[in-house]
Parts: sequence; structure tokens; C-alpha cells
Amino acid sequence: MVAALAGDPDVTIPALETYNYIVDNHYAQFVERTSELLHKEHEALHKIPFLNVMHDLCTNKAKNCIVGASGSFIDHAWKPRHVALLAVTKNDGHESSSVATLISGQLMTLYGLDMKKKVRFTVSDTAPAPRKISKNFDSTLLTDCTMHALNLCLGYGIGLEESV
Repeated sequence: MVAALAGDPDVTIPALETYNYIVDNHYAQFVERTSELLHKEHEALHKIPFLNVMHDLCTNKAKNCIVGASGSFIDHAWKPRHVALLAVTKNDGHESSSVATLISGQLMTLYGLDMKKKVRFTVSDTAPAPRKISKNFDSTLLTDCTMHALNLCLGYGIGLEESV
């Protein structure tokens, strides 16, 4: 089947260890380059907070939870950047302060990203739980998810939602 997918009858499938090594190496390079990019942009802006961190979490019926975060900014060349920063499991509940601690701790560990020094806005879903997480980052400005805010505006505008 792999030979048919590859279009090469002599295709060689790497061993699991080799494949894991390749993926781990690519991830390590991604983390290193992302760290360098974020540090360089922070320096170019004279260490002014510049990053928007968007976060959310997803819990399935078995109560397995994934916490995710991404960052966006406009770089020194006025090019919009959007980078996936974090996807980590957290199966011991999703209490807001522990999720916020997880996010800030992982971003510091992986990228050397200090939320208090480099992040200007935290963007979250409009649901109460994600908003409560954002409120734990007291040095950033809380911003509603732009898609949810746009959806609410459209809903209000065409009469599907009522402003309460």
C-alpha cells in the first residue's frame, strides 16, 4: 500500500525510532527558530510588549483536555505573523488559574516567552471559562475572540441574537 501511495515500488519505510527522531528534530528546530524570532522582534520594538496570545481548551466526553495557544504579531517588516505555540494535554481539570499557569509556564520553558514582558493582548473565546483564564494574565489586555465577536455582531445585526 505504501508503495502505491508513494508511486515507487522500491520505497523504504523508516523504522519507528527513525521516524520519531526526524519528527523530534523538526520540532526542536521549530521551537529554536520561533524563540529566536520572538526575541528578535521584541528587541526590535525596544522591549515593548507586542504579541497577541490566543488560547483555548477542548475537553472530550472522557474529560481529556487539550490546551492550545498561538501567537500573532506584525513583524518589523510589517508582515503579519501567526505561529502555533502550544498544544498540551491537561487532564487534571481546567480550573482557570492552573490553565493560565500551564500556558505561561510552557511558553516560558519552550520559547523563553515571559507573558508579562512580551505579550500585549490575550485573546480568548467569549465563553466564561476561557475569559476567566485570560483574566489571570493581569499584565495583558483581555480581548474577545474576533470570530466570536464578529458572529455576535452579525447575529445582533440581523436579529438572531438579543443583546442582554
